[in-house]
Amino acid sequence: MNRGELLAFDIDDKRLVDLSYRASRAGAKVKLLKKLDLVGYRTSCDVVFVDAPCSGSGTWRRDPEAKWKFNETWLEELKHKQAGLLKESSCYVKIGGVIVYVVCSLLPVEGDVQVNHFLSKNSNFKVLSRILLHPLVAGDGFFRAVLRRLE
Repeated sequence: MNRGELLAFDIDDKRLVDLSYRASRAGAKVKLLKKLDLVGYRTSCDVVFVDAPCSGSGTWRRDPEAKWKFNETWLEELKHKQAGLLKESSCYVKIGGVIVYVVCSLLPVEGDVQVNHFLSKNSNFKVLSRILLHPLVAGDGFFRAVLRRLE
């Protein structure tokens, strides 16, 4: 029990400023990593959680003004970032491990389509589950897919 190591990385270090404190309050330890530190963890992680940047369309009920910054150019940028994060995260998952891909979006292009695109290029992964939580059921809307590395 409690033998695992919780690692955290974000392109924007500012997003992790409070994480050690919050983890400590929850009784967990977290190791904050820089980009260069990640190399030592290739193909060694049981779970890689990818909270990808997204349109936030799942939060529009709570934050309706957010939809006004939405446009096709921005969505294209997000799609490329999401695809890149899925590809990069796959390098850190060990055989039998999983990627948990999450976006707070209701748009299929950021959820199902993104996962299907990844799977079409990575036959060594399969979907264990996917779910779309609709804001009428769960507060904010989210898409989540769990992808297992087979080899």
